[in-house]
Amino acid sequence: MIRRYGLWIAIIALAAGLSGCKSAPSPQVVALELENRIDGAEFEKEFAFSLGRVSMGLAKGIANLGLHDDDPEAIALKAVNKMALAIYRVVEMPGLDGLQGISELDDALGGSGWYRVLYTREDEAGTWVYGRGDKAGGLSNIFIVALDSEELVVISLQGKLDEMLAAVLADEPSLLVGMAG
Repeated sequence: MIRRYGLWIAIIALAAGLSGCKSAPSPQVVALELENRIDGAEFEKEFAFSLGRVSMGLAKGIANLGLHDDDPEAIALKAVNKMALAIYRVVEMPGLDGLQGISELDDALGGSGWYRVLYTREDEAGTWVYGRGDKAGGLSNIFIVALDSEELVVISLQGKLDEMLAAVLADEPSLLVGMAG
């Protein structure tokens, strides 16, 4: 499922405040935190990139050349100010049944204003989605952690993400069914 909805997952991506800062920590920080909190876990970085405000603006300009203003992709891109993505190979990992470290992560994030939006589990794969609001009550940060026996994917997004989610869900309402069931 990570690969099937890769574009949407990348668009609906992430943010978590392990350090209590205004923006999300890097995916590298999250991977290190998971290694520290999950006994026996070890991850090796395979791929990582991030786009700040300037590079994200350039990427939006290039992407929008083929999009209309009312396309869900264009609306989603317009809403995102910063993003980061990292993919790690799982070197060592206890089964998902041994992930007490995730509840500790929930507690640490909760203390910094983050809340768990969604948790899904299929066989030996889990996905955790965390959100954080802005002062106006909008969704300003999303952080996604997807973990299975082969890879850890961490995605972070910052921007007007409530607008982005509305555009994505309007275009792909079946995603709501998957979230609910």
